[in-house]
Parts: sequence; structure tokens; C-alpha cells
Amino acid sequence: MIGFTVEEIDQKIGEMEQLNDEIKSKTVTRGRSLEEALNAAQRFWDIYNDLTNNFNEIQDCINSQDSPQVSTKCYYYCTALCRLPMVYFSEP
Repeated sequence: MIGFTVEEIDQKIGEMEQLNDEIKSKTVTRGRSLEEALNAAQRFWDIYNDLTNNFNEIQDCINSQDSPQVSTKCYYYCTALCRLPMVYFSEP
């Protein structure tokens, strides 16, 4: 005796096609999510590197000062750094 009738085979093929379409759709959605996460991570590391470089420049500037007064260059870096979160963390 044959395990499946023609109708049952047709039904199973239909189910497989539906599941295949669902898998394709979820794969595309997952790919988009991963790309968005990668873009966010790249923006994060770009900002992190910029901030680290700025901190290093400020530290070098402060270390190079002979007196306790802050130079115009150090002041510029400090004030620019204070504005970074508003500029960098706003949505693009």
C-alpha cells in the first residue's frame, strides 16, 4: 500500500512551499536586522575612536602646559568635546 494519496502529496508540497516562502522572508528580515546592527556598531566605534583621539589630544595639550592656565587650543577641544554627544548621538 502507498503511504500517501495524490491529494496528500499535493497538500504536503503546498505546506513545503509555504514554509519555504516563510523561511525566505525571515531570512531577509534577519539579514536587514544584522545589517542595521552592523551599521550601529560601526557608528559606535567611529564615535568611540573620535572621542578617544580627542581625549588623548586634550591630555597631551594639558600635559604640555607649563602653568595651570589652559591654552586656547585646550579650551577649544574641551568645549568641542562637550558638544560631541549632541552631535554624534542624534539620529542620522
